[in-house]
Amino acid sequence: MIDEHSLSAACADAVAAARRGDGPRLVSYQTRLDRPDDPVDLWDRMRTRTDRTFFWSSAWTGRRTVAAGSVLDLAGYGPDRFSQVHRAWSALADAGHPTGPVVPSVVGGFAFRPAAPGEREAALPDALLWLPSLQVTWDGLDDPPWLALNAVARPSTEPVALATELTTTARRLLRRAAGSTQSRPRPRSVHEYPSSRSWQWSVSKAVDEIRQGSFEKVVFARRVEVRADDGFDLVAALRHFLADSRDQTVFATGMHGRCFFGATPEYLLQVAGDRVRTLSLAGSARRGATAAEDAVFERELHSAKNAHEHAVVTARLVSIMQENCADLEIEPGPGVLKLPHIQHLCTRLHARLAGRGLLELLATLHPTPALGGHPQDTALRWLADHEPLDRGWFASPVGWLDIGGHGEFAVAIRSALVSGCTASVYAGCGIVADSDPAAEYRESQVKMRGMLTALGAR
Repeated sequence: MIDEHSLSAACADAVAAARRGDGPRLVSYQTRLDRPDDPVDLWDRMRTRTDRTFFWSSAWTGRRTVAAGSVLDLAGYGPDRFSQVHRAWSALADAGHPTGPVVPSVVGGFAFRPAAPGEREAALPDALLWLPSLQVTWDGLDDPPWLALNAVARPSTEPVALATELTTTARRLLRRAAGSTQSRPRPRSVHEYPSSRSWQWSVSKAVDEIRQGSFEKVVFARRVEVRADDGFDLVAALRHFLADSRDQTVFATGMHGRCFFGATPEYLLQVAGDRVRTLSLAGSARRGATAAEDAVFERELHSAKNAHEHAVVTARLVSIMQENCADLEIEPGPGVLKLPHIQHLCTRLHARLAGRGLLELLATLHPTPALGGHPQDTALRWLADHEPLDRGWFASPVGWLDIGGHGEFAVAIRSALVSGCTASVYAGCGIVADSDPAAEYRESQVKMRGMLTALGAR
């Protein structure tokens, strides 16, 4: 599997470049895996052997990635967190030294908003992308995946020791053995934060302020905490989503014994070559049990309330893309995106990059009106005063970025944070002038249904 001669040569070349005064060099040794694993099985084994893991199955490109360990953390804090990560990655990417066609990538995500000092637990920092020690990438499940072993070579690095370390890492993380086994949980209790009554009262208050002209839209979130007698079966949860993932990207980030994961239909940015895509996804209705009932709910999806909510999001995305990209194309619509439990209005936008990189665009776009509200500053101030929970990475960008500037970042909706026997499930609803609090609460329940089912809590 690993050609030790080629690996040693790659390490020696990178160390030599570092010693010539070029600074740290990124080493990425790559080879085909001749005994490919099922991606979920591989991820399951790796998460028992290292503290940092990442799983990605893209509904948009078909790419699947399993990554483990961390060579280098690129962290950001406070309002400037996107720029901090961008500067750190740009410096390292310029020193790339790959040995194969799979371009080295950092993986991870960002919090919805920066935390005050001591507010957020270390499991979900303000911003964290990391370069995995090992990553396995499938461009299509019919082809053998690529294995990449990553490291940073410095002038003081010993090439032989580095090659040995990479080989040892690969053998440890790829060793075939029984994965973790987990019985389906027996939910002991379910708690809502805030309570149904309190959440609907806050929605009423938001509607009143919108009608008075304070702002146009706000996205109000709630959380359901599920506690089980035993730990949750995350493998079963991922397989549940992958079984019906035609329009949903499945992701999982593991840190500090916790796992933030989900299945999202929404991407914030995709960059391939000089092409960039984003998606306006706003306006929701439930699915029907029959084709006739589903058609009724689809007609409701095109209500004035949903159309207005969607138009607010689309207009903001159009404005940002026009300012930062070229040759903008907007697909006619809005169309309808149908998922197992819910359907949404959607509009896709395509453009050409014009001088800005993926992380710079990400910082400009986040949060869109589909995630925070509009106008952005006013809506976020209202949320800071009225939303009684820390979203963490919910409704935030999660994904990957390679040294060529290409990547995908999804919006982490339909997500949950699992820690031992506790799972926190999140959902948010776009509140506009025509919103009805009881209807918005029911919509949030529909949005949570898929995650609760995957966790065995329904």
